[in-house]
Amino acid sequence: MALLKTYEAGEIEPVSTTADRARIAAQLDELGVRLEQVYLPGVVPDLDAAQDEIIESCRQQVNGLMQDHAFSGIDALTLHADTPDLDRIRRNCLREHCHSADEGRLILAGQALFCLRGHAGSVYALFCSPGDFILLPANVPHWFDPGRAPRLCAVRFFGEGSQYRPVDEDGPESKRPPGLDDARGQAAMPMSGLTRGRAGGRMPAAPT
Repeated sequence: MALLKTYEAGEIEPVSTTADRARIAAQLDELGVRLEQVYLPGVVPDLDAAQDEIIESCRQQVNGLMQDHAFSGIDALTLHADTPDLDRIRRNCLREHCHSADEGRLILAGQALFCLRGHAGSVYALFCSPGDFILLPANVPHWFDPGRAPRLCAVRFFGEGSQYRPVDEDGPESKRPPGLDDARGQAAMPMSGLTRGRAGGRMPAAPT
């Protein structure tokens, strides 16, 4: 279940909250962002699986998204307590940034919060769960909150030559609304779809 909260610049109380996908789509369209629901029958990712195993577990869906949106590359991302260098990865995710080409994220398991910077410093906070696919156009400032103790698996889609570009957050508009952990209860989104299997083969992680 996706849920969208919108905030005015520098505010911590939302001006609107909706779980209606039509309303979410209309509001995200103001930024050129798209949210799609992808059917994931039987996909239960193993947090310790190799990248190719995770991608193969949803190969049909991945191929469809690659074709529909003309992505040029993919990888898989898992974040959990045993992920090497987790604190650094979280800092990079939480830093406001943009990408130089369109990118997409398909959530396979767990939860994530995408915060998108809108007009005049406003923030669109999108809670995502398994089956949610978010398409981020190039140069849309955002940050990604996997939580302080993440248990997340996702496939990432990249446009040609995409690069991570930090955004200067100085100014009063940089004050942020609640993160994933602070708002998790309000979002009422269950943690689901994660397993732990064999040791080894953990995913390399990078800024989202």
